[in-house]
Amino acid sequence: MVKKIIVFTFVMIGMCLCAISDGQEVKFWDTQSYTINSINIKIINGFNNPFGLSVNEQESIFVVDISNKNIVKFNKDLEHRSLRGKLFLNTDLSFNVKHEQNNSLKGPHSIAFDSKGIIYVADFVGKKINIYNNQGKYIGLLDESLRKFNLSFIGPSYVYIDIDDNIWVCDWSGHRVFKFTSDRTLVGWFGYTENGATNGFVKKGKSIKSNNLGGLNKPHMITLDNQNNIYVVESGSHRIQKFNSNAISLGWIGAYENGSVTNGWSLKGKSAISSLNGGFNSPVSIRTTQNNEFIITDNGNHRIQLFNKDGKFIGWVGGTVSEVYTSWTKSKERSKQGERPGFFKYPYDAILLHNRLYVADGHNKRVQIISSK
Repeated sequence: MVKKIIVFTFVMIGMCLCAISDGQEVKFWDTQSYTINSINIKIINGFNNPFGLSVNEQESIFVVDISNKNIVKFNKDLEHRSLRGKLFLNTDLSFNVKHEQNNSLKGPHSIAFDSKGIIYVADFVGKKINIYNNQGKYIGLLDESLRKFNLSFIGPSYVYIDIDDNIWVCDWSGHRVFKFTSDRTLVGWFGYTENGATNGFVKKGKSIKSNNLGGLNKPHMITLDNQNNIYVVESGSHRIQKFNSNAISLGWIGAYENGSVTNGWSLKGKSAISSLNGGFNSPVSIRTTQNNEFIITDNGNHRIQLFNKDGKFIGWVGGTVSEVYTSWTKSKERSKQGERPGFFKYPYDAILLHNRLYVADGHNKRVQIISSK
């Protein structure tokens, strides 16, 4: 039984890069709190399509809303000073903001910060990566370093900053992953060409989608571990592929075409859609945890899965016909989309930090925060 505890309605009356002029609409974010099986769930409503998340060590939450063309910031207590939600980045013309054409966010998909607070935003619809200083002022495009190689982003879904401030970009529509140094110099890209897997970083050629080992099919997000191994979520191949630091494939996890599921990183076979534990249906995000495990957002199966570093399934959270699982379960029940607390509907991102699971619950147009008491 779901017990509703308390409901708060919050009003946004300010923003970071621009002020709301008189007569403009005030934006609401409705926040609710529930308890299910001794687990607390907070829900932030009021988004359109929350695709990306970022949570810093102070537990400030940045929500990237691709359809609203903005990024909203909340602090740990889901407020900003006296405000309950703050527009962190928004350059839509409806706010009468003076901006350069390149600064306009046409469809932001993700946000990342380097060690100096420099902000990178992957604008999927705009086919570019915007760069802002630590005060939120637009300073340029990451795309500029691609031009001398006659390269460009086709549909960048995710930008990631590693511990050395190297910049990684998943070009979802281009079926490749780019790497740049901390000074924004192109290292190269990896993926598949008509001659096979690049087996390393290259700066020329045309990438093509591939389900073969070393190939990429709609890479949606990446992360690195403490040994600089690279993990790529492929929504088109329904798998997670692991590469070493030189971009050589070390295997994949997911379901085989025969219906069985990998039990660790596999170098054989082809992947396929699966609703079984350890299988995927259009996975979209991967995040490392403080325990060096991985949480993977399984978009088409409406659940979040947990794996250890060896690529072995640990558990999942989400809803079924008979139950809602707010703690990691090995239940073989098929997960189901839903609108009740703890259920997901095509989730797009998930982060586990300080025993709190933050989920961008995409088609439910909300963010859920699931935490143990």
